[in-house]
Amino acid sequence: MAPSWELKRQRVATHSSSSVEPSSSIRVAHIISKNPFRFNISASNLQKAGFKPRLYPPISQDDLRVQDIEHRLQLKGERKGRALAAISLTLTHAELWSSFPTKREWLWIFEDDVELSYRADLQCILDSVEAISASKNNSLIFLGVCSPDYIPFAFPGVFTKAMKLPHCFPVNHSLRSINKTLLEANHSSLGKMNWMTADVIRCAPLCLHAYGVRRSARTLWSHIYNAVMNQTDPSSLKFKYARYNMDINVRSYYQAGLGHWTTWPMCIRPAFGGVIFQNKGFAQEIDWHGSGNGKR
Repeated sequence: MAPSWELKRQRVATHSSSSVEPSSSIRVAHIISKNPFRFNISASNLQKAGFKPRLYPPISQDDLRVQDIEHRLQLKGERKGRALAAISLTLTHAELWSSFPTKREWLWIFEDDVELSYRADLQCILDSVEAISASKNNSLIFLGVCSPDYIPFAFPGVFTKAMKLPHCFPVNHSLRSINKTLLEANHSSLGKMNWMTADVIRCAPLCLHAYGVRRSARTLWSHIYNAVMNQTDPSSLKFKYARYNMDINVRSYYQAGLGHWTTWPMCIRPAFGGVIFQNKGFAQEIDWHGSGNGKR
């Protein structure tokens, strides 16, 4: 049976009234981190992008909720304690969603391995995308993406407008890094919508290193997890991956059509990996990938 990811208790110190981000302030970047060095680098990058960085410590791996989830989902032959870091991270994301420590409509969440992909006015982008999403049903906005899936492939025949935000990007920014043949092939297959050159388009990506969640989606995570796990065979490879990793569940939820296509997340510059990358120079702290031997 899948565990409940609802948080029965909140960490009082983290969610005091004084820690709530006021609606009139600049956007706060809530950075999940327990590593001062990584936090400081990520905070500096996000500050340059117009955010006010704020530390959000992860739930301890010694927390009984973390221990209980591993105990209930551990498969035969797996080493005890190996999945604790991944579970801690997932619970921390879930805690941010449910506590929603901002008076704004959107809560911006980051992990501590982020760097800016190239020069662009990120606050300009967010102003535009938040405005676009205000009249739609989108619950998530991704600033960084991994392995994005797109609506045209999941829902054949459905047309979704790919939006351009030229006023937010440098005039001399080009598509030189994009393979021309691939660009033309996808342009041909998707007709008017060229996702390779889109600034904003609906997609279902992996990775949760840089994204925003909407206030109306505070309870969405439990719904996503239960919907995905209820249709996942416990003996399947997908189960091994999805039981602990939040991003796999989010992506699978939309891919499987469990959320209507109009609710698919908004992704910014998905063909470029987004506007915020993961810093590959940092050592991997979460080594859970569903199979094999981990270091933790």
